[in-house]
Amino acid sequence: EFVEAGVKAVILIGGGEPLAHPKIGEFMDYLGRNDIHIGITTNGTFIDRYLDVKAKYSSWTRISMDAGTTETFRALRPTKAGRSKFEKIVDNMRKLSKVKKGKLGFSYLIQTEADGDGVINNIDEIYLAAQLAKDIGCDYFEVKPTYNFRNDVAHSLMKHDKTEMDHAKKVISKLDELESDDFKILKAINLKYSLDGVDKPQPKDYKKCPSTYLRTLVTPGGAYVCPYWRGKDNMKIGDVNTVSFSAMWKGYERAEVMNNLDASRDCNFHCLRHE
Repeated sequence: EFVEAGVKAVILIGGGEPLAHPKIGEFMDYLGRNDIHIGITTNGTFIDRYLDVKAKYSSWTRISMDAGTTETFRALRPTKAGRSKFEKIVDNMRKLSKVKKGKLGFSYLIQTEADGDGVINNIDEIYLAAQLAKDIGCDYFEVKPTYNFRNDVAHSLMKHDKTEMDHAKKVISKLDELESDDFKILKAINLKYSLDGVDKPQPKDYKKCPSTYLRTLVTPGGAYVCPYWRGKDNMKIGDVNTVSFSAMWKGYERAEVMNNLDASRDCNFHCLRHE
């Protein structure tokens, strides 16, 4: 249905791990053979299962790591058995780096105790992780701020201790020395505001959101006007379990949501596509 509708690109992303789905290999192969670009956000544990198809068709694969050592990785990304999958994922990334045609990225969310129970501070491993990313053969290392996703708080930058953020600034300032023609350091759009502890308001001076005409979110439970509105019934634009993607995209339910959505009123959160 994506092919029939003329979709140009698909990003495979959570909640959950997209590469855990038993049909994901067939799905990526079908998209690739039909010239639909593929982006993948993954935890990296299943890369080796689909190495060939990913190497051939993925425009970019970004691995969520957030650590530079197996101990910190175990603390931030625990498993039921208590073992760390850090070494396995690093090995998977090395395998992909040798055969990929698209970009391979190492994603690093700056985390401190402010992010919640059980979260540990990972600032001291930022530089180490960037060195590892370069050694693996990644095309880029991306350092990003965390966001508050609690139900009682709109999507906003997480507040961290100023001393810890000042330390993070010093560590991050050294990252540029690792750059080369084949390896880039990326700093997320709102990283500076997070490091400075600035509660950057983001008023929208427009009603219609151009992004919603270019992309949407499809989930097992329905399609939504954009990822920020996942699970919100008033922003559900249809269900591809019951109608085709084209019918959903051109249907009454989506038209009604698009007509009612007022970004200046409804989108009082940090949107990465705002600028």
